[in-house]
Amino acid sequence: MAENEKELEKEKAIDAEEQIDEVEKEEDRVVEISEKELNELRAALDSKEKEIESYKDRLLRLAAEMENLRKRLEREKEEHLKFANENLIKRLLPVIDNLERSIEHAKQSQDVEGLIEGVEMTLKGFLEVLEQFGCKIIKAEGEPFDPAYHEAIQKQESEEIPQNRVICEYQKGYMMNDRLLRPAKVVVSCGKLEETEKESNK
Repeated sequence: MAENEKELEKEKAIDAEEQIDEVEKEEDRVVEISEKELNELRAALDSKEKEIESYKDRLLRLAAEMENLRKRLEREKEEHLKFANENLIKRLLPVIDNLERSIEHAKQSQDVEGLIEGVEMTLKGFLEVLEQFGCKIIKAEGEPFDPAYHEAIQKQESEEIPQNRVICEYQKGYMMNDRLLRPAKVVVSCGKLEETEKESNK
């Protein structure tokens, strides 16, 4: 019986040693795998760090390019604003020349009609230049009064002009393309005297 117990204890001891050996082998294997994985991770990390540096470099270059582009656009904008009216001024120079010639002619001659004709031609040329650049006169005289384009400075009775129509212009109005530059200052008809009285009695 004692020998059987000894045998059993011996077997248990052998099993325990074998288990310990297995655990130690397993630990060694785990350590080996971990070192391999660690090396792979280090290599991957180095690669990613190089990639990040590359992206940083590209980002810095892009930021510098964007800043240069912004500065260039600002310079171009300033240049454009500085010379935006260059074409208009060039077209107006002949009009100024004609006006100067009219003044010179008026100084040397008593021909008032010729002077008026010269000034009228100059004005016509001036308005043609403005029209080429989208600036047009607002039609007012005889037109229905429109507060979007006309500013009434006076109301006046009229036998000929119907009520709420423009009798005459005090100052011309102008449009720039589809935008109002200034309204026409006008005198508006309030119709015949009888109509006016009827309106006021209502």
